[in-house]
Order: sequence, then C-alpha cells, then structure tokens
Amino acid sequence: MRNTLTYKQKLVLSTVQDLIKKLGKSPTLEEIRQALGYASISSVQRHVDALKKKGYLINEKNQNRSLVLPASEPVVNIPLVEMLPVVPHYTQKKILKPISPIK
Repeated sequence: MRNTLTYKQKLVLSTVQDLIKKLGKSPTLEEIRQALGYASISSVQRHVDALKKKGYLINEKNQNRSLVLPASEPVVNIPLVEMLPVVPHYTQKKILKPISPIK
C-alpha cells in the first residue's frame, strides 16, 4: 500500500506526469527542476527519491531518462476501425424509391 504524499511530493509527481506527456519520454532532474522553478537539483532529487520509496515512481536500471510511472492497470490500445458519418443518412439529398415486394 502506498503512503500519503506531501504537497510538494504531489507537485513533483504531477510535474513528472505532465513532462512525460509533453516530452514523450522521461524527464531529467534538470527538466523537473526548471518546470518547478527550484534553485537546486538536490531538492528535486530528494522528492523523487521519496516518490520512488513510496512506489509512485520507478527507475529502470541501466537507462538514461529512466524515471517511469508504475502501471496501475494494463494498457490496452483499441484502434479505431472506421469513422462514422456525422450527418444522419436520412438527411442526405439522394432519395431512394421504395422497393416493391417480390411476387
């Protein structure tokens, strides 16, 4: 079970999530520092370490930009097969004649 987060830890976690979405990859400590407006990287490192200890962040070993969010649920990609028309078919200009029954 995860421990509760302090206000600053929530802020750092939210910033990491936003940067991952924006950059498409894990942010560096320097990028997190700049986004938060902190004066030193050591403050960011302290909060990131606390988030890792509490299970909110994970470091992948032997990787640059290795800060990742743990998957809480499996991700399933569902491709869009076809776009449907917005205009209902009965409002189109072409009028169909009724088919007479087969005798």
